[in-house]
Amino acid sequence: LADFAESHVDCFLEKHLPTCRCGRTSRRAACDIRAALRSMLALLRESGQCVSKRPAFPAAISLELQDLDDYLLEVRGLSLKTRLPRRRQVGQFLFDRFGAGPVQLCVLTPKDVARFVAACTAGLAPGSVKAVGIALRSQFTFKASRGERTN
Repeated sequence: LADFAESHVDCFLEKHLPTCRCGRTSRRAACDIRAALRSMLALLRESGQCVSKRPAFPAAISLELQDLDDYLLEVRGLSLKTRLPRRRQVGQFLFDRFGAGPVQLCVLTPKDVARFVAACTAGLAPGSVKAVGIALRSQFTFKASRGERTN
């Protein structure tokens, strides 16, 4: 398990699943299985049974995301299953807006947020659009609770 990674999930989905002859009651929808395996991978990483993957974002954004995750866990009491998508969506937003530079929420405008939400949710179901909004609201609420200006 220590070496289990996304590449193993992808390999399973690409090589085993298309020719799967496992029991009839086995689920075979790639989206379901991918989601389950990635959740399992995240849980293994959180429990220390599996190596952590390299940060997908620059250091400044990774620090922001870790602070947000701590807040969502310790203050809001959210589960890993809820926190992971929020971290990913906030990370994408911060990277889209700040890249590898410093994260300065005080320079953001409502148009920046609206532009990102419109671009990343095109074609998604209303519930998915709402989830992106909730993730961004979590970040702004967290920062405002620390006295930072979020416009």
